Amino acid sequence: MRDRFWSRWSREYLNTLHQRHRWTQPRQNLQVGDLVVLLDSTLLRPDGRWPLGRVISVHPGKDGLVRTATVKTSTGTYQLSVTNLSILPLPESQDASSTATDSTVP
Repeated sequence: MRDRFWSRWSREYLNTLHQRHRWTQPRQNLQVGDLVVLLDSTLLRPDGRWPLGRVISVHPGKDGLVRTATVKTSTGTYQLSVTNLSILPLPESQDASSTATDSTVP
């Protein structure tokens, strides 16, 4: 039952966080301190969970939009394209430094 829940959650909810609107709508640029899910298949854990990380630096392109970001997780630091990152919405009152980076998301 747990596996079905995580499978459905990642298929339905996680995909709503990582929508691609390919230049039709302005999108929030990643910022230092954002909590993200790393959607790179090489980082998928054996139990099927995606790692969480905190953006520690951003790398904008010539147009000023962030194209890659350096993300710190509990297992290391990675530089990934923004297409492989999904920002997790945090409540406005939550401080960016108060969220742990050693969790995982299915």
